[in-house]
Amino acid sequence: MFELVNSCSEGAIIRIVCFSSEFKTLSLIDQCHYLVIDEITGHMVDWRWVRASGRGESGMHKASDSVAITDDALSNLLENGDLTVFLCSDTHLWRKKTIEQLCRYDADIFLIAVHWSADQINDVRRVITAEYKSLYYSGNLIFESVEGAVIAVRGIVALIMEPSPVAVDYADVRGVLKRNDALQLYAASGRSSGEGAALRAITIALSQVSLPPLEAVLITIYGGPVNLDEFSIICETVDKLVVPEGELVAGWVPRQEFGDNGSIEISFVAGSTRYTI
Repeated sequence: MFELVNSCSEGAIIRIVCFSSEFKTLSLIDQCHYLVIDEITGHMVDWRWVRASGRGESGMHKASDSVAITDDALSNLLENGDLTVFLCSDTHLWRKKTIEQLCRYDADIFLIAVHWSADQINDVRRVITAEYKSLYYSGNLIFESVEGAVIAVRGIVALIMEPSPVAVDYADVRGVLKRNDALQLYAASGRSSGEGAALRAITIALSQVSLPPLEAVLITIYGGPVNLDEFSIICETVDKLVVPEGELVAGWVPRQEFGDNGSIEISFVAGSTRYTI
């Protein structure tokens, strides 16, 4: 049922931009940028979350001094690497300038927001449709909590950028995230260890949200060496919640620490049109 292929999305160029004023309360995503806007001066500071290595310490490290939000400042950040994740303060100016810069690059772009209002969504749509018709924007990447957005981004990054023994590639991930511009997204995670860990982990994750029938699901499984029995249990459990014409994509991301203690951690992103903002 599942093909074992050493798979990763080499060459995929992607920009993930998350708009929220709440990211400062969380431990963030390794090597992502956390861009803070000073509402008074209009300047930005680029911080980066770095995991401890050697003598280093985990935490926020200042990557730049306070600078004006200029085309050059944003361009310098966008030019580095195939994958760029930005966690941005949510202001009209910041949204507009970020979108303007993104449109200059040949890359897929995912704009992720936390509990946006209809006015905020329409604000982004107006900027794009009026000035940048070539940029594809899905209004579906809306989460009810900043924790949900971070779970989703971590899972998306892992599936796209890390080799997986279960075949999944960038096109699969993109297809789920850009399936329908009317989707409200949910995100949750669960972790367990020992015998029956797979079923317990996915049950924990599913219990965190009230899920209607789903149209699109993206599952990231963190574990030791791939176990197809556990992989099947997770996928079949979630598949029961997906409508017949829906789409489910799942990937296994090996982690030595999970293999050492027999643990599995699951994060999923699920979308449904049966939700009103």
